[in-house]
Amino acid sequence: MRRLLAIAALTAACSGQATFQDVATPTEGRLVYLKIDNTTRYLIDPRSHTCALIRLQSGGDDSIPVDCAVLAANVPEAAQVITWVQAPAAAPAEVPPPVPTPDAAPPPPTP
Repeated sequence: MRRLLAIAALTAACSGQATFQDVATPTEGRLVYLKIDNTTRYLIDPRSHTCALIRLQSGGDDSIPVDCAVLAANVPEAAQVITWVQAPAAAPAEVPPPVPTPDAAPPPPTP
């Protein structure tokens, strides 16, 4: 599956059906890659709403599916492109129970 995704993306890019581009100039409907280092990139496909981690190697490339929501939450550059995922709602802050003072009367029992 990983190789199939990488091969499909590269084939589409080479055939003119899709174009790779840098995240600095995202265009709707085009494959976007985020360069991590010389051999590793995130591939984001806005049309199919899929994300992958691509590792370029001399013996063959590897592709690992990545959750787009997690990628958008942790990589600000990816969040610019991954617009179909809503940010998770912030959890309500927990309020600690009041600390009883030695002079205070015990609270009434709850029914």
